[in-house]
Amino acid sequence: MELHTIIRPLHTDEIATLKKLKKEATKKLKSKKIIHYLIALLIGIATTSIAMYLKAYDLAVFVFGTIAVFAYGYVIFVPYEIYKLNRETKKKLKRIDDFLESNALKVIPVNALRIAHAKEYEDEGDLYIIEYKPDHLLYFNDLDGERSFPCLSFEIYEEDYSWLTWQHIRALSKEIEPVLISGKAKWAYGKEHGLPEHLATEVRSFEEVMEDFASINK
Repeated sequence: MELHTIIRPLHTDEIATLKKLKKEATKKLKSKKIIHYLIALLIGIATTSIAMYLKAYDLAVFVFGTIAVFAYGYVIFVPYEIYKLNRETKKKLKRIDDFLESNALKVIPVNALRIAHAKEYEDEGDLYIIEYKPDHLLYFNDLDGERSFPCLSFEIYEEDYSWLTWQHIRALSKEIEPVLISGKAKWAYGKEHGLPEHLATEVRSFEEVMEDFASINK
């Protein structure tokens, strides 16, 4: 069976997650406090005036001038950063609404035969090698925190849903013990051959890949 995308209705917990994210995003957009900028502006004006008044004293000019620079910097640059953040939040809100209104989600169902877990080493992230049918492999990177994974039956969420929720998979079966590969073996393998990209597929036997990891770690 090849990997293919299907469209299915949202599950109850997925709807709850999206509604929670929508509530948080809406609250974030409403939390604009102009008073912060007014206070910073007043501090800038006041410290500039003090620095000019005490211009005969170099230390005073330096101290109050520095405070004024930071105050004006806050007034100028922070609103722009907030604008960018709000634009990103509005983009997320629109995508959340799209999911909720359509009640549809793209997923890739996977029924794996075997899974190997190459552990993280020096912040490289974990690597999962998934045999989804004989001699066909799927690679997953960085699935820390995914509940009930690794498991043999699961769904891969579409990119936008993962971007919103930080959830990459939905487990459909009980958790299993994978074939374990040490972090050092993964690092050595990656140094010599390079590591596969996230969601990359390969026509190759599971045993052959395991032998490569084992041989390079000797």
